[in-house]
Amino acid sequence: MFTVIRRLVLPQSWVCSSKKLSEISSGCLERSEWESEMDDTTTKIIDILKKHMKEPRDDITTETALADLKIESIDLAMIVFELEDTFGIEIPYNANDTEEASAFKSVGSVVDKVKQVIAQSPKAAAKA
Repeated sequence: MFTVIRRLVLPQSWVCSSKKLSEISSGCLERSEWESEMDDTTTKIIDILKKHMKEPRDDITTETALADLKIESIDLAMIVFELEDTFGIEIPYNANDTEEASAFKSVGSVVDKVKQVIAQSPKAAAKA
C-alpha cells in the first residue's frame, strides 16, 4: 500500500497517522511534520524550475531528470542564482566540474544539494 503526499508516493509503512515523531520507534514518518519540512523546500525548488522551463509541466517529482524538463545550461545557471537568492545560500556550481554538475541531474538531487547547503548555513536555515 502506498500513500500519496503532494505528488510524492511513499510506502504506507513510512507514514504514521497519529503518533508524534518523538514517539515513533518503528522508523516511520509523522505525516504532518514530514510534509511541512519536506514540501516547503521541494515546492519552492519546483516552482523555480517551472519558471525557467520552456514548456512548464505539472507532473514534476523528485525523480524527474532535469534533462526531461528541457532545461538548458544557461537556464541552470539562472536557476542556481534564484535558488541562492530564495534560500539565502551560496551554491558551489561549476558546469565543468563533474562532481558539482552531478548534483544537478534530477529534481531530487537539486533538493538534496539545497538542503545540504542550508544545513551548513545557519543563516539560510531561518530563511527556508
